[in-house]
Amino acid sequence: MAAPLITIAIFRMFRSRNPVTRSLAPALVILALMIGQPTAHIAIVGALRHAHGPLDSDTRELALPRARGALSKSSDAVVIDIVQRYAASHLKTDETWFDFTNRGNLYFLLDRDCPMRQLEVAFYETEERQRDVIRRIEQNPRVRFALMPPEPADNTSVDGVPNRVRAPFVYAYLIEHFTPDYEEGGVNFWRRR
Repeated sequence: MAAPLITIAIFRMFRSRNPVTRSLAPALVILALMIGQPTAHIAIVGALRHAHGPLDSDTRELALPRARGALSKSSDAVVIDIVQRYAASHLKTDETWFDFTNRGNLYFLLDRDCPMRQLEVAFYETEERQRDVIRRIEQNPRVRFALMPPEPADNTSVDGVPNRVRAPFVYAYLIEHFTPDYEEGGVNFWRRR
């Protein structure tokens, strides 16, 4: 809203009948240019035009069919690769998993159905929503494993609250109905019993 209003104010000042107002118009133009910082934008555009490859050295190109050519942080790309390899060797094409690590983008990247309405644990924090998540897992036999956060340090938590604390009913259900199967790079896979 500010840019159009300032532009209109400058235009009206240049056309004003009051000579003092007309004399202040160039100063407002200079002030507007200073606020807009066009030289910073020109420098950024110039740097981006001459860049060959990613600007961040900590990125890796994904080779997944749904993300071919996309860049991801190296640590995220490692997790994506670990989950992709495990899913490819443990799931049929119509099967999926339950994510208890707040990594909902994996469903899209690996072209699997998301069995939940909520992508993150924080979205089903209430007891009612936790019961709904449990019901959906129970009723979906295509959920073959669960992605679980590492313990005791949950590096997938939101706001520093571990997922097992945020959703204790779901966590208890997972402990009862899933068993640890494989761990690699801080990613835990629990298979359905």
